Amino acid sequence: MTAAAEHDLPSQPEQSPTSLGGALPRRTVLVGALGLTGAALVGVPAAQAAPRVSGRILETYLAAGGADMLGRATGREVKRRISRRNTYGQQFARGTVWWGSGVGRVDRPDVRVRLTTAPNFRPVTGVRDLWRTGDLDGCTALEKRVVADLGIETMIAMNEGGDPAIPGVKNRRYVISNAGERLEFYRGYVTRSANRESVGRVLRRVARSDHPVLVHCRAGKDRTGWVCDLMQTVAGVDRQVRDVDYLATRAYSGAEVDLDWLNAARGQLEADYGTVRDYLVDGCGLSRADLTALAVRLR
Repeated sequence: MTAAAEHDLPSQPEQSPTSLGGALPRRTVLVGALGLTGAALVGVPAAQAAPRVSGRILETYLAAGGADMLGRATGREVKRRISRRNTYGQQFARGTVWWGSGVGRVDRPDVRVRLTTAPNFRPVTGVRDLWRTGDLDGCTALEKRVVADLGIETMIAMNEGGDPAIPGVKNRRYVISNAGERLEFYRGYVTRSANRESVGRVLRRVARSDHPVLVHCRAGKDRTGWVCDLMQTVAGVDRQVRDVDYLATRAYSGAEVDLDWLNAARGQLEADYGTVRDYLVDGCGLSRADLTALAVRLR
């Protein structure tokens, strides 16, 4: 990186440098040096106020659309060493920029960051401070940094296996079985007592958390889809919205999901318990106070 790659943000009115040829698509992972050189950054207005934006953070920031997309920096660049690698992050008015191991990433509130090693990583639609994903096995130091910087302090696994150690994140495991053919194990989320116990423990943990929680299974679609649908229901999210969120796995990771599968579990719940509330209280062991706390936590 040349000396030209250190600048303050543009003064008002905010504009992205025209030398970039326009903003990249909003949902983006920015790889390497992005083809930018020191010359590409010439003409960025001189700073009038701290904090400064420089180096690889600046490259990623500009390539993602600069001030037009992300606004001004609201904090200084923070360096953290994770998994023996240096990572860098900086907060802006409308998102966060990260850099590490040759990759830049951008997170905006309306279009969240994508993780290459866990493509089904995303916020749960319609609720507050709840994330979902597939396994994070093999995630990079920068991806661990992203998870931590999003404020996630608890990661709950519903499958067997190990989870990576992420600084500041506590790992919990409440296994739900996927034994049998597809419709059988979806119905088993309701009929199998061990599964109901695990569902109750997941939801109780979320209800009692003061910080964002990440829930996952192997692919982040079946067990994760079921518990997210339950929590969205408790929070009052419309069924059509829940259906779209469940099916979004197809767009994120390319894995197959089918509403017939989810509806098999929903139908079993209705047949055995009548309502989601009765399933969670009588079947999964939550108290009514737990349900109230969960609804408040998610809204």
